[in-house]
Amino acid sequence: MPGFDDLVLNGQPAVAYDGVRSMATEGRQWLARLEVLDGDGLPIDFTGCTALCQVWERSTLVTTIPVNLTTGQVELTKEAADTVGLAAGVRGGRRCAWGLVLTKGTVSAQIWGPDNSFLTIHNATGV
Repeated sequence: MPGFDDLVLNGQPAVAYDGVRSMATEGRQWLARLEVLDGDGLPIDFTGCTALCQVWERSTLVTTIPVNLTTGQVELTKEAADTVGLAAGVRGGRRCAWGLVLTKGTVSAQIWGPDNSFLTIHNATGV
């Protein structure tokens, strides 16, 4: 089974080099499941890995999204109570940058980075 080292070798400067763009709504649960396969279509083994998913507005950290890793899958989950107010009242949605980094020991792999990855957080009222 392919492992974390496959991501490190093949995924620099980032695995999703075109970026990841997404939307979420404050006051609701955020959930995303991503399948991660190697070039042969086999699931990546994340044994011993940790993950950090952060959301920024300019240079200010807005929130961290908890990550669960299983073989071949990355799951991002943020409970509804923890998303209240994150749109900060911005009409049309608060546009943030976000990134996901996986680490094993002293080696890290940028899955997607904030340079070209955006998360727009919408108001619960739709404004």
